[in-house]
Amino acid sequence: MLTFDAISGEREAHTLVLLLSNPVSRSQIFLAKWLSILLVLAITIFTGILISLVIQISSGSLIINGSTATEVILFFLFSLVFSALMTCMGLLCSVVTRNSNVSLLYAVALWLVFSIVIPNTSILWAYKIYPIESSSSFSQRIYLKTEEIQDSYPPEKWSADEKRPFIPGHKIRAAMNMEVMLSNKQMTDSYYQTMFHQYEKSRNIICISPLSLFGFGMETITGGGYLRFQHNWKAIHVYQEQLLDFFKKIDTKDDESPHWYNPWNVYSTTHKPVPFEEVPLYSEKTIPISDRVVRMSQYTGLMIIYILVLATAAFIKFLRSDVR
Repeated sequence: MLTFDAISGEREAHTLVLLLSNPVSRSQIFLAKWLSILLVLAITIFTGILISLVIQISSGSLIINGSTATEVILFFLFSLVFSALMTCMGLLCSVVTRNSNVSLLYAVALWLVFSIVIPNTSILWAYKIYPIESSSSFSQRIYLKTEEIQDSYPPEKWSADEKRPFIPGHKIRAAMNMEVMLSNKQMTDSYYQTMFHQYEKSRNIICISPLSLFGFGMETITGGGYLRFQHNWKAIHVYQEQLLDFFKKIDTKDDESPHWYNPWNVYSTTHKPVPFEEVPLYSEKTIPISDRVVRMSQYTGLMIIYILVLATAAFIKFLRSDVR
């Protein structure tokens, strides 16, 4: 919005001809307009960040450390890159027309396309270009696989007696239920992976929007969004194994336990009480800043390519345009 009439407005007011009558080149004019507006935005962003930090630090809700300082610096630099990109887009709208009202129309149209249309079509791309199995179909597959496993075991699998935990039927039942659980887990993990791939592919398409790039980049800087979800997804799977290992160690110490691990019955493993403080707890770990910088560099690189393309197009058009 600060650049849509940078060229067309001066052309409309006939001040561009006067400006070029001085010993100054078109490249200098173009670069000066771009950098001056970028400087105004940089000052505004920096001031906003500074005020926010002062408020949060004074209220005690934020403590500045190395990680926080790095995030703030990355936030500022990435915001500058985004501002440079949008400034180039505004200059391009300004040089392709001779009327500032038309330039404004072009700028608003591009803004609507990039901020509303493209980001909100991600679900459409996901379902139309990268279709996956429906949840109902997947549930049916789980059901059929469970029946297949159960049918492969002898009839004693259904025998149960809580007062006699060592009967053979309990061992068969435990083996069957464990196989069912592991099969369901494997199938479910695989199904979730297809959903992750669908999301990632559709997300790559909407990266043609600078605003989508900016949003994804900011998620990466703060360690949130999809990056945080994936980080926790992997960590929780590790925790599951740790918790199971912990339970097995407790169970091996109980001579009254059959040690037959049945995920859905309580009479095949130990009933001994366990101190709560000994149970391993899951705690979310912050994504290392180095990993976030590596991921953010991808979005920064795409933005820089965008800047080069838009700035080159705007500059060439300005060189070839009639300033009268």
